[in-house]
Amino acid sequence: SNGRNISFPLAEYGYQVTGVDTHAQSIDWANKNNNFSNASFICQDFSHFSSDEKFDAVILSDILEHVENPLEIIQFAANHLKESGIILICIPNGFGPYELEQRILRMTHINLLIAKAIRQVKKILGRKEEKQAEYNYDSGHIQFFKQKDIENLADQVECEIKDKANGALFGGDFTYIFGVLLPFIVKPSLWLANYLPHIFASTWYFRLQPINKKK
Repeated sequence: SNGRNISFPLAEYGYQVTGVDTHAQSIDWANKNNNFSNASFICQDFSHFSSDEKFDAVILSDILEHVENPLEIIQFAANHLKESGIILICIPNGFGPYELEQRILRMTHINLLIAKAIRQVKKILGRKEEKQAEYNYDSGHIQFFKQKDIENLADQVECEIKDKANGALFGGDFTYIFGVLLPFIVKPSLWLANYLPHIFASTWYFRLQPINKKK
């Protein structure tokens, strides 16, 4: 994407980061706002990405639900790993609270009403419109995964799921507002998600390692 959520924070911690995305506007924004010498951004389809360098980790954060070929993407990621490298995946539960909330909002068009209400509240409060970072809003979700689907994909590319965890409990366009207005509920929501069955979480995290490379 534009580097704000993953690449910039990792670069700030000192990691060498290469960000790849097909959305030219997002990559342009990332390059213009990149203050880290250890981060670089390339506008390219990841499946066409070419590098002689092998990586310690390939991060597929909110990627697989947007692509037609998730198996190919994971295999390509595995091919670019160092001997002990890992693949980190963040993905929404295709049938969890987030996706359900988003479907309801789209069907009822409440999402448009929410956006309008937020603009009106900001106007009443005298807040200036923030300049938004470029983002590919046109790339919607076309894959809706169950955990078994991720396990099957891992098997097909001969990777082992070394760790998995629940992410957020909610986070759709409507419930996200409560996290902004009442930030103290965010940590309890994350804590609660960890102790619930995975089917009730909105997001999942996986750490994969190719079987023939694991130590």
